[in-house]
Amino acid sequence: MSIRTFSHADSGKSRTAGSLFGSSIQWPVGGLWTGMVVSPPHTPPQASCKYRPLPPEFQLEALPATLPTVTQMDSVFPSWMHRFDDAVILTFHQTPGVTTLRTSPHLECTNMVNVTKVYADSATWRPLSCDHCLNQGHLFLLAHGGHHTCKIEMTEPSKGVFKIVVVQPEYSPVSVAANTAPESSLLEFGDIHERVKSVRALKHTLEQNVDMGYVPTRELVVTRGFGNIVLTTDHSNASFEARRQWKRAQGMLSQLSSATADCVDSYNKSELLRVGHSVGGLGEWRSLV
Repeated sequence: MSIRTFSHADSGKSRTAGSLFGSSIQWPVGGLWTGMVVSPPHTPPQASCKYRPLPPEFQLEALPATLPTVTQMDSVFPSWMHRFDDAVILTFHQTPGVTTLRTSPHLECTNMVNVTKVYADSATWRPLSCDHCLNQGHLFLLAHGGHHTCKIEMTEPSKGVFKIVVVQPEYSPVSVAANTAPESSLLEFGDIHERVKSVRALKHTLEQNVDMGYVPTRELVVTRGFGNIVLTTDHSNASFEARRQWKRAQGMLSQLSSATADCVDSYNKSELLRVGHSVGGLGEWRSLV
């Protein structure tokens, strides 16, 4: 092995290779591990990693639904555990897992249905432009204590067909995709009359087929307080029509509410009977919805 020496002072001289002076490199006496504190490894280590395993990756998707047992109710909305006299609209969403509803006698529910309460003490109106219908729509804004709590859009795409959309403030496509807001924060009824008919027909199916389940996450329930909200408007012709449409929207949502509550009660009775339990006050909530 050799090295080449070069400097600016020698730039005029011919470049020649010089020798590498010093003692030659030899194998150390006693081997490479001589004088070291640790001994050379004879076998590979048994454990490849001494660190704790990494936590699972963060998932935005909802957890898988829990499979119920023969002693657990499935996807029941426990109406007897809630008070509704301070709300006007109720929407629903499911919670994965097993929830203990009562300890003595023991009563559990898998994938229990929870409620979101919408409060309101006033309603205002704005005209709503429609891209796909000739008639003008109506936007009703609900508020509680001066704070916006919900909006209801009503349009008439064709004669006799009414489309109603109920939107809560926390709704956005991103928040629903990230599971920070339930899907029921946006409820869209393309034909409210047909939806009422389908839910009423479902009630008869629930009564005849004990294996049929019902989760009201696509419907809603309104309380008597919803029907008592008076629309705040002026005395113009447009406001007169808005008040008339508001009464119509209240009536159609009340019909859907009654049909939905009937299905909830029928399914609750079926599940309680299946697991051999009974609860008091099962139908008391109907005095307010």
